[in-house]
Amino acid sequence: GSRSVQPRFRTDGAQNEIARLVAEAVRTQIEAGGDLLERKAKCVFKVLPLLMGYEKVRHCVALRIESWINNASIMRFTRELLPRLVIECALDTEAEQETMKKVIQMRPKAHAVKEQIEAISSLARTNVHFCHIAMLHILREETSNVEAVTANKSLKLKQHCEALFKASGMAHLYADRAVSHGAGRERLVVADAGVGPAAFHANGMLRLFAATNGGAAAAGAIVVATESEVCGGRMGVEGGEFVSSMGVCAAALMRLGAVGLVVVQSSAAKQSGKVWNTAPSPLGPMVPVVIAPSGEAAAAVVEAATLGLVGQIVRTPLERELAFQLKRLADLPEPRKCMTSLVRKLLKLGDVDPVTLCLELMEPEPQMLAEEESKRREWGLCLVDTICFVCIFIAWQAQEAAAPSMHAERAGTGESRAAKAMASLRSQIARIQEGAMRWSFIQLPPTIGEKALAEAVRKLVFREKTHTYNKPHDPLDSAERGAISTLLLNDIPVTADALVWVSRLGLPVQQAQMSLNPQDPFRRSVCLHRWDALDIIDVLVARAVSLESKRLAKGVDGGKGAGAMLEELDIANLTVSKVEDAALLIESIFKLCQFQRDGIEMLSPNKRYWQACLTTVHIACFNPSSVGAILWDHHPTVKSLLLSLIMGVSCFPPIPGLAPHPGVPEGIDIEGTQQMLAAADARAIEAAKRIAAAMPISDQEKMVLLVQLDNAILMDPSSPARRPPQEVYDRLKSVEAESNLGNVLRMSRSPDLLLEAIRLHGPDSSKCVGWLTPILERYPATVDALPELTISQMLLADIKHQVTTELSSVLPQSSSNRSSGAEARKRQKNELNRMVARLARPLAKGEAGCNAPLELFASLLHSPSAVTRATAVRGLELLGAEAA
Repeated sequence: GSRSVQPRFRTDGAQNEIARLVAEAVRTQIEAGGDLLERKAKCVFKVLPLLMGYEKVRHCVALRIESWINNASIMRFTRELLPRLVIECALDTEAEQETMKKVIQMRPKAHAVKEQIEAISSLARTNVHFCHIAMLHILREETSNVEAVTANKSLKLKQHCEALFKASGMAHLYADRAVSHGAGRERLVVADAGVGPAAFHANGMLRLFAATNGGAAAAGAIVVATESEVCGGRMGVEGGEFVSSMGVCAAALMRLGAVGLVVVQSSAAKQSGKVWNTAPSPLGPMVPVVIAPSGEAAAAVVEAATLGLVGQIVRTPLERELAFQLKRLADLPEPRKCMTSLVRKLLKLGDVDPVTLCLELMEPEPQMLAEEESKRREWGLCLVDTICFVCIFIAWQAQEAAAPSMHAERAGTGESRAAKAMASLRSQIARIQEGAMRWSFIQLPPTIGEKALAEAVRKLVFREKTHTYNKPHDPLDSAERGAISTLLLNDIPVTADALVWVSRLGLPVQQAQMSLNPQDPFRRSVCLHRWDALDIIDVLVARAVSLESKRLAKGVDGGKGAGAMLEELDIANLTVSKVEDAALLIESIFKLCQFQRDGIEMLSPNKRYWQACLTTVHIACFNPSSVGAILWDHHPTVKSLLLSLIMGVSCFPPIPGLAPHPGVPEGIDIEGTQQMLAAADARAIEAAKRIAAAMPISDQEKMVLLVQLDNAILMDPSSPARRPPQEVYDRLKSVEAESNLGNVLRMSRSPDLLLEAIRLHGPDSSKCVGWLTPILERYPATVDALPELTISQMLLADIKHQVTTELSSVLPQSSSNRSSGAEARKRQKNELNRMVARLARPLAKGEAGCNAPLELFASLLHSPSAVTRATAVRGLELLGAEAA
């Protein structure tokens, strides 16, 4: 029988002794130096690349390689040395780190710069730790001269940065081979999958999917699976379907306890994108996923899994390393002075995702809490300024994108391309601001303190003036200053989560409905003033409403108006889809308008109360099924404002004779209800003034508080509707003129608020004709949403007006009057034809209950009035002709 062959020198002791002997021999040769080394250069440098697998040899060579590649007499022999050295660097030891430092610290002459740049790129692709080492050196080197950074010049190490940024952030898979299988750490070639977490670091045994019993025995393992195994046995799956299948498999393996997934590709054509979706996946948490390209790379991974080697799967995003180093620089006085210029130059390299960078800057740093207060505050405010500048940089990019090139304009594609770019950049700013509000709620308060918190939050949402962001020692460009005023202070989307975080910022911890860990070092102890938080919400909502209204206008005006350059956003702007979130947001906003002193919390200044009402009205317009439904059912005052928008009126009550609030005693009319509310306010104000007089505050604060109490309102959102001041109606009119909020509400079908408004008038829908007529003139499509009886009443009124005009004698008119009259008649005719067509459609189809219009006109045929009879006849003729 055959006898197994025992490998020689496959013991730890033998391997270590071999490494020692090789390193000693190499050191003896290269320490000779001078003429001796040059005479033996051809032989020495021919052997050295073959010995780069030994860590001590790599370290010994790294200490001297700068002088070698700069030496014209021997540089031709060293061409293979540096590439071989960087390829073999795969360990995480002190000696290996020192080797990599020497590579990045080299100062090669002009002829060898290209070799160093290629070495940096190779190291970034092959060693997961190199990015951290290289970025530390590069940023420290750049900020060593503040004046040079702030000058209008390129980075000193721009080529180094470009090479590092392009090659960093890749996935790495390592396998540790035992002595019996070659000994040492082997780097297996893998590619990013774009599925699962973007940052990961996991260790586990490499196991084939088939050996895990379909994943059931995958606990603690890095599973290696083929494409068909990932896709449930299907072959030939590509594109988005393949990415989805990887996500499903990764989520399933996560539930089974696996720590990673390596997908072995069978075809090089099937490549996945390197774009991670940072939003929570509906599939739940996933294990890290990488792809082993087909060919030798795939074969090496399968071999390692077959042998059951211990593997390590790692990916550190470039933005995480950059944020880590920027936070270190923010702790140093000199680099803080040039942070804006440094970040600008780094972002212009183009390989950094600004949203991810900002989110990484917001990651907690518990060790900073141990620093003294002033140092901690300066560090935190520096991060705030850096995040603000990233938003400014994005806004500047948006402005650049909005100006299409001459070639794009000639091709007719410039406007669409610019609109898409603008939408994407706007969404990026919204995501940063959402993260910033969460950061401001949890990590920022204990870092910078209460006094600086309000200023920081206002800066993050761009409520401060432009000059606040412009530092004399590190100024903004003129284009960047312009981007603040033209974009960041105007149309920016806002998410529901951002609004919720801001609303919580103005409430004490116990009222913020947050289950924070009591052991969390960042447990919040300070908050914004309630009215500051309300002002911030008001500004964010106003910007989002302006943007959303312009987008809706694009569909109304055929793409010729303000919305023509606005594409669909890839973020849910001003959308509160969950009812529980809507209820929490409404409750928080009305809490924010109250006084922030014990004993008088149930009172609110008149101005703040109506500010909260208008803010919730704006949010309700774009969330009728969640926020709108709650306000309609439980907040009578806000309901009256919503009715005013729907009906296009500015009076109280919007519907005369509306049934009184259930809490009002029988026999008390609208005026009596307002008097009852005023009396309750007066009693509460007197009680509050007695409490305020006994407060341990200064006389000046007490005087201000008493003046504010003079015009306060008792907070009870479910109380009978209050009469809004005229300025509230004026503001509604102003916003309606710009944003068409009334039409947004009338377009809602869940709930159908237009139909609800009509029903509130009672069974006689003819009362709606007066306010519906001007609405149909401006928005003809509204007729499709009206009930048939209401349309019949409006059609009856229009025909009666025509008949009356025809039967009456008309005096001669001037040419200008005849012209305007012709335009009005043409408009009225179009409206009448639209109503007739709407009523005739169900008649032509014979739908059930479609005879209501015919019955209405037929009932008028016996009227004693000739005008009424003529109106009925014409109405029946129009409906009959259209239905036929």
